Amino acid sequence: MSLLNLLDHLCDIYRLEKAGQQQNYGVPIEVPGKYSDAPIATDVLCHFEEVAQDVVQGEPQATIVQRMRVTFPAGTDVQMNDLVRWHDGENRDDYVEYRLQKPKSVRGHHIIVMALRSDDL
Repeated sequence: MSLLNLLDHLCDIYRLEKAGQQQNYGVPIEVPGKYSDAPIATDVLCHFEEVAQDVVQGEPQATIVQRMRVTFPAGTDVQMNDLVRWHDGENRDDYVEYRLQKPKSVRGHHIIVMALRSDDL
């Protein structure tokens, strides 16, 4: 059985555009970047596996923090801080967004990346 048969999910990848800088009282301030409007890759084969899910109690509501391990085929263009939208392939409006951590190549065979999501309950 090949790895491609095990990659049973689809996702779109969005790249973080470079952050700008502005001056405030002569002190440079880094302005956060935004994600591209169009995905850099669509319908990318992948596999999402839940690693941990935590509920953080805060005011005024609790926050859920979810960590997933995402597997991509070798050669997939993923970078740190990319945004991944996991969808079922048929309905693109029903998706979950994750921010990717540093990708790790496993012997040139596939890529494993930790993905994070934080939402209010």
